[in-house]
Amino acid sequence: MVLLFLALVLLGRDSTPPPASRSAERRPLASPPALPALPALPPAQREEVVEVPSKKEPNAVEPPPKSPAVEDIRESYARSLWRDLKLQAEQNPTALWAMQHSLRNFISGYGSTAAGKEAAEFLKTHSLELPPPPTPERTLADLKADFLPERPKTGWSYLWNADGAIGQAAHYRPLVWNASTNGYTGSATTYPAKGTAHHYIRIVAGGGHPGMGLEQRESEGIDRFAIFAYRLQPGQAGKIAITGRLTCNERNGSVDLRLYVNDEARGATLVQGGTFLDFSTWLGDLKEGDTIYVAVGPNKADWSDTFGLIFTIYN
Repeated sequence: MVLLFLALVLLGRDSTPPPASRSAERRPLASPPALPALPALPPAQREEVVEVPSKKEPNAVEPPPKSPAVEDIRESYARSLWRDLKLQAEQNPTALWAMQHSLRNFISGYGSTAAGKEAAEFLKTHSLELPPPPTPERTLADLKADFLPERPKTGWSYLWNADGAIGQAAHYRPLVWNASTNGYTGSATTYPAKGTAHHYIRIVAGGGHPGMGLEQRESEGIDRFAIFAYRLQPGQAGKIAITGRLTCNERNGSVDLRLYVNDEARGATLVQGGTFLDFSTWLGDLKEGDTIYVAVGPNKADWSDTFGLIFTIYN
């Protein structure tokens, strides 16, 4: 059995081919067959970009239109201001004495606009002679500087038209000092005096508040004015002027400005809430004892009518 196995092994060795000699030359590998040439590509072309309008959302907000030029805005605003000024001057000629400062200021600021040029032409035919500004040596009375508590300074009276319409001195009654308000009111102890025609009326240094208006039941169909009166003293006769400013402090109100020499009306105008009015005018040749009245009323109702007032009387 062993002899048989050995014989088979020997037989297998003889059938194995001899290894190749190291010195034998190596044959080069055959080159692969050449590939066919690729067709030439066309020259690159620039891609055209086509803008496609975006779809609008159904509730999209449109952008605001472009604002007009600044000059167009200025012209439009000037036209609006001039329209209001001109309407006031034409409807109430007695207000022109109080409007001249406003007109001149408008022309100064908007003189290059069409409205400013029209206003300048208007003022040429409607202008009144304005007095020069006051100086200390020519000042006869100054509302704010002369204000005294408890008792008015000589020449001054603080009044209201308790007995009738404004414009007649016989209807006026003095206001009294009310320490709790630091001003002159219709009652020395009560303020506001509910249920009375003088109600909120008050005069303080540099302003005050009118009484009730003609549309309010307690006022009995009469506008109740806060009245600042000055009586010319000895040595003060002559050509007299007045200049000042009235401000309606509260935006929702309006006040009625009246100017009198004795019982003679010298001007009237309204001042709307949140605005002021500069006024200046000659009062004429006055004599000792003549009284100048500057009165501020409620324009039908006394709501939101707190006002500021300063003025100077001079020669």
